[in-house]
This record gives sequence, C-alpha cells and structure tokens, in this order.
Amino acid sequence: MHKRVLLAVASMIMLVPVLGVRAAEDKEQKMTADQTQQRYQRKSITYLGIKVWPGVRASAEHLALVERIIRSKIELPRFDYNSVNIGSSTSLDQFISTLREFVKKRAVDRAAAEAEYEARFKQARVYMKDIDRIMNSAYLYQINVKGLSVYRGKCPEKKLLALAMGCVPGAEGMLAKLDASVTFWHANLIDESKPPYKLIKEVTHDTAWGFAELALEVLKNPDKLPQVMHSAGLTATQKAASWLAEWLSKGMKQIPDFKLKTPVQAALSDGVEFMLGKGEGVRMDDTYEVAEFNAAGKKSLIGYVKVRKIGDAKGTGEGTPSYAEKVKEKRKFVGGEQLFEHPMIGLSVGASFIFEFAVKDVLGQDGAGLYPGGAVYVDYDLAPLFNWPEFYVSTEVDFLYVPTDYTGWSVYLIHGMAGFKKKWYAESLIFTLGLRGGISYYQVETGFGSYEGDSIGAGADAYFGIEYYIIPEFSFFSKIGGRFFTNPLDAAVLQGDVDPEMGGFVQLGVIGSF
Repeated sequence: MHKRVLLAVASMIMLVPVLGVRAAEDKEQKMTADQTQQRYQRKSITYLGIKVWPGVRASAEHLALVERIIRSKIELPRFDYNSVNIGSSTSLDQFISTLREFVKKRAVDRAAAEAEYEARFKQARVYMKDIDRIMNSAYLYQINVKGLSVYRGKCPEKKLLALAMGCVPGAEGMLAKLDASVTFWHANLIDESKPPYKLIKEVTHDTAWGFAELALEVLKNPDKLPQVMHSAGLTATQKAASWLAEWLSKGMKQIPDFKLKTPVQAALSDGVEFMLGKGEGVRMDDTYEVAEFNAAGKKSLIGYVKVRKIGDAKGTGEGTPSYAEKVKEKRKFVGGEQLFEHPMIGLSVGASFIFEFAVKDVLGQDGAGLYPGGAVYVDYDLAPLFNWPEFYVSTEVDFLYVPTDYTGWSVYLIHGMAGFKKKWYAESLIFTLGLRGGISYYQVETGFGSYEGDSIGAGADAYFGIEYYIIPEFSFFSKIGGRFFTNPLDAAVLQGDVDPEMGGFVQLGVIGSF
C-alpha cells in the first residue's frame, strides 16, 4: 500500500514540470495566436462640425473651403460616417446627455421617445433615420480652426522657403496662413457610471502656408484687382488647407484604434498577400510593417512591405487578397505574421553633394570644367492617383560653383528642374531612372559689378540612381547622369567663344520621407 502511494506521489512530482512546460507552451501558442490574429474592425464616426476659435476673422467661404478639404482627408473609406452640427448653443456634453436620455426612454416606449426628441435632434441636423447609426458610433470628431488669415504679400526671399511654397522669391501675391487641428473622442452612450466621452487625441501640425501669385498685368489694373485678389486668396487657402490636411490625415492613421492591421494571409517569395482592400481604402504604394510577437506579447519588427496590387478583400476575410512587395526583411517571412499600417503622405526631400563634369568649360576657359556644389530635391508619389507603382513627380534645384581665372570674378551656376522618376525595389536596394527638364541661371559678379547680359539657359538631364533603404523615413542615395543646357553668356563679355553646358554629374546624399 505504502509503495503504491509513494509511486503515485513520485509520478505526480515528475508530471509537474511536464505540465508546467505544456502550460507554458499553451500560453505561448495562445498569446502568439491572439497577437497575430489582430484585424481591423470597421469604425463608425460622427462628425460634430467645425469649431472656429475666437479671434478668427476669416470669411464663411474660406472656412467652408478649409472644412471641405480637411474632411476629405479624414473621412476615409475605412470608416462609416455620420454628420451632425451641435452648434454654438449646445455643448458636446449636452449632446451626448440628450442621446443617453433618448436611449433610456426608447427602451421603454420607442414611439413616445422619437416624438419627444425629434425636434431636439433636428436642431443638430440629426433625423430619426440616422439616429441608430449615430448611437452605434463609438467615435466623435471635430475640426478646430485656431487661426486663418489671408492677406496680400510677397513670396519669401529665401530660396528654400520659396521652393517649399512653390513660388518665385519676391513675387507679389496672396498669402494664406492656417492653423487647424482635429480632435477625436470615444463616446459612451450606455454606461452612465462613466464619463459620456473620453478624449482620444487632438491631431495637430505646424502652421500651414499657401501662396497664389498676382500677375503683373492685374496689379496694373485697379478695376480687376479686388476680384482677382479674392480668387487668389481662395487658391492660397486651398493650398494651405491641402498641405495641412495631408499631415492631419497621417496623424489620424497613427491612432491605434484607426490604424489598419491584419495577419499575413500568405508569404510569397517576393512579398505577402493580406485580406484588406478597396473597402478599407488601401492605396498603391502604401507601406506596412511586418511584425511578430513573443510569448510575453512583445512586438518585434521584422520588415516592411509596400502595396502593389489592391484586391477587394474585406477585413473579415472574404474576397480577393491584396499583394504587397517586400522592401526590407530582417528574416524570411513565413506567413502568419502581423501587418500594421505605417502611414506616409508620399513626400520625400533629398539633399546631396553634386559634382558636375563639363566637357568644355562654360566660361570659355581652356579645358574641361569641374563644378562642385549642393542640391535639394522634392519627390511626390503619384501612385495613389494613377495606380502606377513607384512613379514620382520630381523637382530639384542645384547650386554649383564655377571656378574662374578671371580676376575678381565670382560665378555660380544654378539649375531648376522638374520631371518624373520611376523606382524598382530589390529588397533594401532601390534602382531609379529619372528624366527632367528646366532652366539654368548664371549668377556672375565681375570685377566691375554684376553681369547684365542674358543669364538664363534651358535644357534637360537624365540619370540612373541607387538608394539604400534603411527605414521608410530614411535612405541614402547616389546618382549618375548626363545633362545638356544652352549657354546664354555673352561671348564678347567673356572675351572668347562659349560652349553649351554638356557633360555628366554625380550626386551623393540622403533622403527623408514623410
């Protein structure tokens, strides 16, 4: 008998570590399964209207334009929307309290509750046919205009600032300055023991500027000036609002409740398939993080993918999957990993050193020319507009120093160009081809003052580039290309023949993407 008891006890003792290991394995499997099965759940959001801060003296037309543009970037296909206007006479607390009262009374007598509250809801542009959707909306949002001024002024003299605003330094026009934000709340219409709503986040960004130039012929015609200034003011406001709305939309997508996420449906040799699509507003070239989780639920980033094909899949798992190309991989994707949206606005800014080699010196000096300098460029991804992956419109300005043997002379050569760029990914490497056209400008200071002859040429260049992808926001790049520009300089001033600017260039730099 004692032997049997001892044997049973010994068996139980031996089973403890086995059961412990099995329990740990079960916990790890459950944790991994829970974390890697996260799916975006479609949200319903109620728009409460626009709040204009005291002191803002913009016209109703300008405010309506700002509201329309910001709403177009916030109300994305991933959401269902309701729109109300609580007005200045009703606070957010009062509006939600009214909804709470209605919920309770409708549970007792629906007809009586609807009759009692119909007039009160209509004051906020809410009708009974919409009330069920609003009550099921867990989220609320409001646009806040903290500052909006539109006035006549000049494009900034600083070249980089003028480039960012898309205007000619010193040009006369209309300026718009906009400061706005979007506030999101989580609503609570049922549990009266808790507050009626909770602040999720106020999404903000730096003040946005817009500029619209006034033509010289208009400035000379006082009769047409007021009408043209009004139109230009609206254009400047539109530019400022469009710029700000892109950043507010990006900030909204970064809120965890609103971020798209889904498991990897299938891992392919060059990418992944996933079950999100047109219904959630997935766009060409969208970036997603690929992640895995350990037993403790800690997230580890293992790579990035970019969307190349958009299916009609839904977050619930039905439909044709979308496809995303692998652009960075820390370990091989095997399927079952988790995808998380990595919001970007499609804008990249690069800065580089540039060295140009001219077959013949542009100042007519003997031999070839070697001109060092710097360059800045801006790319904007057109893929979401045309569904062409990795297709960009590109602008660049470079500043070159031109050495000269002329005593007392100082010569700089500036190029302003615009064109298109195409990229191809090979995991962390990116290959690019670009074609651009534009103008060249010679800034010449002689020993007797500024050069007053023709100083603007025209031409084009083409290049091949390689980028090394570190993270979505940062890359290194190099370019090699050739260019041809006319030479406008007066041979009589230079005391010799001048040749076109013709040769090659090399660039090394960094890229910041947003």
